Amino acid sequence: RCGCPPPAPARGGQRGGKRRRDMAEHYSRRCRNFGLAAAFAIGILFFLFRRFLVGLYNKDAELLALGAYIMIFVAILQPFQANQFILGGSLRGAGDTRFTAIVMLITIVGIRTAPAYLLVTLLHMELTGAWIAVAADQIARSLIIMWRYNTGKWKKIKL
Repeated sequence: RCGCPPPAPARGGQRGGKRRRDMAEHYSRRCRNFGLAAAFAIGILFFLFRRFLVGLYNKDAELLALGAYIMIFVAILQPFQANQFILGGSLRGAGDTRFTAIVMLITIVGIRTAPAYLLVTLLHMELTGAWIAVAADQIARSLIIMWRYNTGKWKKIKL
């Protein structure tokens, strides 16, 4: 237990508005832990059953091989996406919307789009280059959002 009083009916982001940042933090951490556990499990399933999952949509051998290869990226990114979705939502719920919007803009344009163009067009890495850029965006965004959440600055924002 976190030493918090028993929860009332309101949850998560509602706690911040009720001046209970300790409870908002408690619920967001619990949600993140659950989300990460689910994301790791889903990632493992995506990895193990990647050919089967792609085969549900197409039986062409070349597309099946390509789709199974891309599913490795998708599997690896599951925990990073869960982390940034959950903690980003916690930050937005606490009123830290400007920071999260700026991070999304920077990572999507600066870490995903521009490098994808370079990797795909100039280095001729094709689909692999595009997915490397997507992975870089998701991992960077997850780490930046987690850093911001851990600073605790969101607890000081007036709602």
